[in-house]
Amino acid sequence: MIANFKIVGGWIRNLLFGWICIVVTPVEARDSFTIFKTLGSPVEGLSGVSTNGDIASVVGDDNAIYSLVYLTGNGVDSTNDQGIVRVAPGGPVELIARKGQKVGGKTILQINDPPVVDSAGNVLFQVYLPSSPFSRIAYIHGKAGKLKIIAGENRPGPGGVGTLTSLLFERMNAGGQLAFLGYTATPQAM
Repeated sequence: MIANFKIVGGWIRNLLFGWICIVVTPVEARDSFTIFKTLGSPVEGLSGVSTNGDIASVVGDDNAIYSLVYLTGNGVDSTNDQGIVRVAPGGPVELIARKGQKVGGKTILQINDPPVVDSAGNVLFQVYLPSSPFSRIAYIHGKAGKLKIIAGENRPGPGGVGTLTSLLFERMNAGGQLAFLGYTATPQAM
């Protein structure tokens, strides 16, 4: 029996059924298992496209799993083979963002980290965006269809602190407040 805690997210290998994603929570004196989706589940709205591997998952306050996944199927190649998805219990695999998608006029070249999610279901994740002479790290925030770049290297920092030259990590709390560790060309508090 699992007591006073829960194991959430992730994919496990089952020799009989293949890869499955589970959430384990104690219920009274017994454990319960909820199968969200199996590996290879179709992605809603993308004909012939399915999940092909889970990189990392988090569970939101809405009890949905938010994951960085690999994609496979019709029209999928190295320019669009990653996605951020949401899967509610018994629901479809919903695509929030995808490698190759344009956000704020820039194309996502790679999704670097699994999402963090606030209590309203907004995600925050790190990507590479095109820039000259090389790609730059940026952070994207929001929901499907309402994503925006909120911080990025070689972009103006918040509050007029200058151009960000480096971003190291991000944090978002349940209330949606964001924090970044980054550098500008001159020392300044952020």
